[in-house]
This record gives sequence, structure tokens and C-alpha cells, in this order.
Amino acid sequence: MRDYIIEQLEAFKRKNARAYKLAIVNWGGTFSCLKIEDYLNDTEGKLDRSALLNERGEFDQDALWKKKDELTPVQRKSELEEILLETLGFKKMIRSGLLEINIIYHKPQDSSQMLDHHREPVLRILQQEYQNYDGFLGLHGTDTVAKTARFLNLNLPHYDPKERWENNSSITNWTKPFGIVASQEPVALFEEGKFIPNVGSDGAMSLITALSVLTSDRFGEVGFLIGREFVYRGTSTTKGSESHFDFLVGDRGVPALAERTAFGMSFPGVPFDERSMFQDRSPYVIHGSSTYEDRVLTVREITHLSSIKSYLENDSANDQTKQDLQKTILRVILYVSKGAGNVQQDEYNTIKQFIDEKKQDVYVLRVPLPGGRVPDAMHYNVPGGLFAGCNIEAETAKQKAQSVLALMDQIGVEETKRGEFFYTMMKTPFGRERLPNH
Repeated sequence: MRDYIIEQLEAFKRKNARAYKLAIVNWGGTFSCLKIEDYLNDTEGKLDRSALLNERGEFDQDALWKKKDELTPVQRKSELEEILLETLGFKKMIRSGLLEINIIYHKPQDSSQMLDHHREPVLRILQQEYQNYDGFLGLHGTDTVAKTARFLNLNLPHYDPKERWENNSSITNWTKPFGIVASQEPVALFEEGKFIPNVGSDGAMSLITALSVLTSDRFGEVGFLIGREFVYRGTSTTKGSESHFDFLVGDRGVPALAERTAFGMSFPGVPFDERSMFQDRSPYVIHGSSTYEDRVLTVREITHLSSIKSYLENDSANDQTKQDLQKTILRVILYVSKGAGNVQQDEYNTIKQFIDEKKQDVYVLRVPLPGGRVPDAMHYNVPGGLFAGCNIEAETAKQKAQSVLALMDQIGVEETKRGEFFYTMMKTPFGRERLPNH
């Protein structure tokens, strides 16, 4: 596959008379991590140890030896560059004049701790740098990589949502590829003062696959995930089990998905978006969706409505609990249906009462069970037909709802049209977020 990448880079250079320009976005995670033991063995202190200092600013070796097998992301951008250039072999392609790389964002952290407000800062950078690069590569951890892929896919939409609302036009928007690589094992170790390949890491194989996709001039999707030789659409993936197991000792109850893929992800096989070859403008980017992260509620069971019930049960307008809830009141309720779009009676009553009591608009959508669909019309005489249905997987619907709320404020939709705007945009594809074959 390396030869194939070289061939693609050579073809790109013949066509464009220059090297392929690749931008790296590093969120950290396992891919670019080292073991704490590597830092302990680094007696010359060549590595940046800032992430391992205790509260007193000390490098406490005794305490760190107790967790020597734990991982921590490399802190210096120069360390990441050395891993990419020396350990993973980028230098040869760069010296050959086939590839240019630049790390445009470097905020390493454990991906299990990532929220949307950690993802948000990269958007303006990407918008500014769009014309300067041919493709973008994100480095990430496996814990929340699927969430980051959704976030990017919807906030860097393939179709310009502003044009769709204002002119009902399907104008291509972000068309350059943006892939995300995560791994279950670090790609490098640090021994005797230098980085060396970590034999057995899935990261190197994933990176090769990523480069082969990124350098394909017809691939124009944002937020696709790479797991070894597999490519997954960001809006169609959910991380499953990440079990650690020996390959050579037989099945010890490893979940099937964890055996089959690096991420344990499900993926419906629908086509990827192609790149528009003639775009010469910076794309429209949705900013501010992270501010709505706690305003969208996904309801899978009645206990998820507890905050709404607390609000409804506080009769006094001056009650502190009600005032506190009012400050962070919900804007969107995504109801995961009980079957073919059906809503349970008690849950319907609670949501309906909440809507009736609220002065500010609250938008409610029925979304399908995993693997299911919400039909256009209710099939049974049960509550729920009042709530609109939308065939987007629940996690993707949550991210899109945040993005639509941000977009609503970003373009200044007038109050009387906000309800129409929300439901129209939720059902209007930004890319491939809707369930296939619908």
C-alpha cells in the first residue's frame, strides 16, 4: 500500500506541479501517547514531562513507577513531528518533494475527557487554513473519536446549510477530505534517546490507510474514521467494546465487534461524498454548537426525564431549583422511539406538559431505535404523532441538533421562523448524516 500512496502522490505532483499539502490536527489520545515507563527511562530528560508533574511541580519517580504502564500524550509539537517524520517514515516522502505536512493544531489530551468545547477551537483554524491544504488528518484517541467525527461532519457540512435555508440550493461546502486516525496502541516508543516504532500497534496500518484515502482526489468527506484497513463514515459509527485479548490463545468471550474491527464500530455501507474539484472559496463553518451541548436531551427511558419532572413539580416561580433549571433549560428533546416511531404514554404526558408550560420554544423529534426507522405516519393508535420524526441515528441527531441551534443564532433567524427552521434543517441533509436508503 505504501507504493500505492507514492503513486498517488506522484500523480498529484504531475497534475499540480507541487507536493501534496497535508495539515495535521492533533487532539492526542493513544495514537501519539508514550508509556510513563518511557519517561522514567529517559534519564537525560529529553522528553517534555510537564503532563506528569505532580501538584508541587515535581517529577515523582516513586509514584510514577506504580503506574508505569499507563499512557500519556506527548506534549511538545516537535516530539509529534519526530514521530511522524522519523518513526512513521514521512521524511522520505517529504525529501522526495511529494508531501508537505504541517501541524496546525496541537492540544493533546486523553480523548475520554473530551467534550465539544474542546473540539470547537479547531473550527476557525480549519476555516482559515482550508485553502492552504489539500487534505486534513486528525490524530485522536479511540474513546470519543466517533463523537469528534460527528462533530466535524456536521459543523464542516458537505452542503452549505445557509444556502439550503435561504435559497434552497445544494451548494457544496467543505469538500476536502478530513480523516481521523485513532489507535489502541501507541505508534512509538522512546528508547535510548529516540523514538522507535511500536511493533504491533494498529496505528501505523491505520495511518497508511488514511494516507491512501486522503490522497485520492475524488474523496471529499469530513470526519471519516480509519481503523486499520477499514474506513468508516463518522455519522454512522458508534464505538463498541474495546477488549484487550491475546490473538493466539483462542476466544475468551471477546465481543464480535471487538474482534472484527479496531474500534468495535458499526457501519452501514453507504457511499462517501465525493470531492468537488473546482471549489475556490473557503467553506461555511458552523460555530458555537458546543454551547448547546447541555441543551439537547436524548430520552431512551423515563428516568432521562427526571430533570423535566423536577422542573414541573416545582410550583413556586421563586423556588431556587426552578430558577436554576430555568438557566440551563432544554431546547431540544430527542425521543428514541419504543418501536416504529411510538412514544410511551407517561413519557408523552411529561414532555407535552413541559412544552405547554414553557415560554421559550422546545423542539421535539422522534428518532429511531438502533437499526430501526421512524415511519412518516404512526402505525399504531398510540401517542407521539404530534412529535416530528427524523431518521437520524440518535447520537448523530444530538450533534446535529446542537449544530442547528448554533446555526440558527449564527445567521440570525427571526423568532417567528425558528420552529420551521429547526425542523426543516434537521430533515435537510448537511451531508450523509441520515440513515441510508431513506
